[in-house]
Amino acid sequence: MASLSPTPGAAESQGQDRSMGQLLSVVTADLQTLFRQEVELAKTEIREEATKAGKAAGMFGGAGFAGYMVLLFLSLAAVLGLSNVMDGGWAALIVTAVWAVVAAVLYQ
Repeated sequence: MASLSPTPGAAESQGQDRSMGQLLSVVTADLQTLFRQEVELAKTEIREEATKAGKAAGMFGGAGFAGYMVLLFLSLAAVLGLSNVMDGGWAALIVTAVWAVVAAVLYQ
């Protein structure tokens, strides 16, 4: 059965051929490479998360604007509906007063 790891004698002979400074230099270079790769990975992950957050913020902004438009046209429909039974100015004043009460309740 073949062994996948090198024999201890082979590793020792390679280690004996290199000086301590050379080994330290190799380890330092490997650590620098590892650190750079980790930093690049972190940057990539942050970019992806920022992209997702930007898209979500855009969706929430669009939903807020759509909700605003719904309330605007619902208020307009209420004014027009009330203007069938009373003067248009009074109908607009009543709808405005309702929105003022809603705003006051939400403020509290």
